Parts: sequence; structure tokens; C-alpha cells
Amino acid sequence: MSRSEAEVVLASQRVKAEYTEMPGRGLTGAQAARLFGLDRDTTDTVLRALEANGFLHRRRDGRFVLRS
Repeated sequence: MSRSEAEVVLASQRVKAEYTEMPGRGLTGAQAARLFGLDRDTTDTVLRALEANGFLHRRRDGRFVLRS
């Protein structure tokens, strides 16, 4: 696993933990990048992957929320 892949895996775990701990949270990509201290490319990759696997849902306003 490359460093970049490892970073995405770790970031995904961190984002999942944060959303699980605070299920009402809704963040835009920019807000998530700031909160998690990630660059935008990594953040976008993580959020898209979590959306694709059904963990997150992107609302019309662009915020990512925990899929219920």
C-alpha cells in the first residue's frame, strides 16, 4: 500500500469515527478538509468513497451527512 493509499485509509477511518460519534453532523468538503486537517484532494477522495459505499449522503446543499 502506498503512502497516499495509507493516508486515505486512515483519513476514512477518522471521518467515519467522527460522523459516528456525531451523527447529526453535516459538512461541506471545505469544512471537512479544515476539520480533519487534510488537503482538498484527499478530503474529496475520502468523502466520495464514503458516499459511494453508502456511509455518507451528499445533500443538495453540498453537505455530507451520515446516511440513515
